[in-house]
Amino acid sequence: MYTISRLEGAELLSVSTRTIDRYVRLGKIRMKKIGKNIQLHQDDVERLRRGGIQEEVTIVPKPRSDDGFRTRPIESGGLDYKTLYEEAKDELERKDASVRELAYALGKIEADLKNSISLAEHKKTAFLLESSRSRSEEAANQARKELSALETTLATNRTINTSLVVVTVITALAAGLVWFVSI
Repeated sequence: MYTISRLEGAELLSVSTRTIDRYVRLGKIRMKKIGKNIQLHQDDVERLRRGGIQEEVTIVPKPRSDDGFRTRPIESGGLDYKTLYEEAKDELERKDASVRELAYALGKIEADLKNSISLAEHKKTAFLLESSRSRSEEAANQARKELSALETTLATNRTINTSLVVVTVITALAAGLVWFVSI
């Protein structure tokens, strides 16, 4: 009956819970997982508490169908070990080839990762690029404003110069007319 927790079993046997786990792995204590809790078999704990295992108890795990291994019942007599060996060897070679392919793919991915830049570095570079673009745009806008102001000043100076030339010409004509009349 599975009624003793790991901690209780450790206290009863005066050992650590890690030793209890070792006993479970070695098959000295049977266990059952109930939800998140592990319960130990009461008879096994009592047997160890009395001084060890008097009878050999072998715990045979249930064969799992999802582990990728084939299981066959062993028939008594007529067992062809050579065939079993060859089949196991072929299966091992297939799995070894699969492991080599996966290791090669992993190596390629690691190399690509090593040669790529980190996300933080990319963000930093993008920020600096955007910052320099905004500074360039600000400088271009400032230059446009200065160019517009210079064009306005130039137009004003041309107007003033034209006006002065016209006034000078009129004054010269007036002076010439006054001189011509006074003669």
